[in-house]
Amino acid sequence: MTNQNRSSFIGKFLVALLVIAPAVLCTQGIAQSPAAAPSTAPAADQPTTPKESIMVGPGDSLHVLVYDEQGLEQRVTVSDQGNAVFFLVGTLHVAGMTPSEVSRALEGLLGGHYLVHPNVNVTIEQSATMQVSVLGEVRAPGNFDIGTARNILDIISLAGGLTDAADRRITIQHGTGKTNMTTVFMPNNASEAIEGSALVYPGDTVIVPKAGIVYVLGDVNRPGGYYMQRDSQLSALQAIGMAGGLAMNAGAPSSRLVRKDKSAPNGYVNLPLQLRAIQNGKKEDVALQPDDVIYVPFSYARNFVMQSNAIIAAATSAIIYTHP
Repeated sequence: MTNQNRSSFIGKFLVALLVIAPAVLCTQGIAQSPAAAPSTAPAADQPTTPKESIMVGPGDSLHVLVYDEQGLEQRVTVSDQGNAVFFLVGTLHVAGMTPSEVSRALEGLLGGHYLVHPNVNVTIEQSATMQVSVLGEVRAPGNFDIGTARNILDIISLAGGLTDAADRRITIQHGTGKTNMTTVFMPNNASEAIEGSALVYPGDTVIVPKAGIVYVLGDVNRPGGYYMQRDSQLSALQAIGMAGGLAMNAGAPSSRLVRKDKSAPNGYVNLPLQLRAIQNGKKEDVALQPDDVIYVPFSYARNFVMQSNAIIAAATSAIIYTHP
């Protein structure tokens, strides 16, 4: 090879090297680029869709839109039985469903026969169930408008709060189904009441019953009936305390507890109640039940035998105290 040819070959080689090298380097750079490498970082938590709190109920007016199918737009009213009649679909029971659940149900029925991948949107245009009813032992019972779920404390507050005779066991009837009920307990302790607060939804009914009553009769300082307002529980000693305590010469050892019992011959059982022993810690205190009657005999000098029937008759005419 001549010097001229050799110089020409070297020149062509250098030119080729200058053209190929950047391409190779660029390719390696792309392969090793962190941006191109698959990410190994964990995906961020996706936000969860909040659960709908408003459910369809009797009397509601529903607006149905099917995207790209203007002819299927419709407004239907839910019947008292909870049913609605839709184009092409027919009758569908929708009471107790959320609008999104009704949308998905219609998509399934329309997609199976009439449309390909239908997109349905159902909204409650006018609601007959946007109220909650509060009944029983509240200061202002009635119907109250709520737009979404509220906790039981808010609902009781709307009704003016509990009365002095209210039981702490509160029933929430969800929707129109009498079998769909929840019983919640509202303790006297404020922090516990807030922590255990249950939700009440539009269309629900809140029922606050009257607390049970126990009677303390005989030789006590303030005989009468007392509501079981201490978290709906009351013991014999607590009841005696609410009645002002025993009189000085009361026949405490002969005290009795008269309790309803359907299996007993006269409907009541007569149980001994050793109050002095309970006060001294020698006997366990007795948990009372609604309608229990504690009878403390008078002093031995004035004592006489009083039958259960007479004690029960006295309880029916006793004064009922709302506060100890």
